Amino acid sequence: MNKGAIYILSTGTGDPGQLTQNVVDYLQKSDLIVSYTKYLKDIEPVVKGKEVYSTGMTHEVERCKYAIEQALTCKKVALISNGDANVYGMAGLVLEIIEENNLWNKLEVVIEPGITSFLAAAAKAGGAVMNDFAIISLSNLLTPDDKIQKRIHAAFEADFVVGIYNPLSHSRKEPYFMFLDALKQYKKAEIPVVVAQNIGRKEEQIWVKTVGDLLELKDNMDMINMSTVLIIGNSNTKTVNSGKNVVTKRGYQQNYDYKIDE
Repeated sequence: MNKGAIYILSTGTGDPGQLTQNVVDYLQKSDLIVSYTKYLKDIEPVVKGKEVYSTGMTHEVERCKYAIEQALTCKKVALISNGDANVYGMAGLVLEIIEENNLWNKLEVVIEPGITSFLAAAAKAGGAVMNDFAIISLSNLLTPDDKIQKRIHAAFEADFVVGIYNPLSHSRKEPYFMFLDALKQYKKAEIPVVVAQNIGRKEEQIWVKTVGDLLELKDNMDMINMSTVLIIGNSNTKTVNSGKNVVTKRGYQQNYDYKIDE
């Protein structure tokens, strides 16, 4: 008996050059593409002529259920998840629904990784991560404020490099102000901060700032929105190249000589 398949495909930041060959191959052999409407344009050249089903924001469960239902009719269905499907993406939701309905024996399930905006921003900034790190979303749609606050404090107290997703929206400001309060409590003003907006897209902008700069921007936050990713350095993070790049020292300099003979 032929099984249908659901391919959970991570499409990266929106830069077509960051699509993996595996993802392209699965897109091309899919019968149906299921996606958040905004992300369809990122893969448009690859899926031209394909059957497409798309919905807007907050309809993730609807998209997942539709993709599974169609896969149960023996279709090969590609479910699009930008960035990486395991980082605030669609992978977990699909698996939860399959488990709830006991469908494991009826479907082939494939999950393909992708480049996240956090990692893309770190690369554009230089070597901003390099060591242990934590990623936290400030969206309180599914996670309560008190849990977000605990995670922020724990990550800062442990001196992680911290990536912040979904920092600020027009209707949701309190978690960001809560984050700034923790930033002021735990981080020195001179610690570098990478502010990356619209990574992988034509509107991409990257700024190298400091914790002090971010605190001063509290009343003028044009560069902070839902398309922004922040990377907060740890105590070993420094700027290099006259402030154009950021590096988090991993500790090699303690054991090795960096001098190059010319």
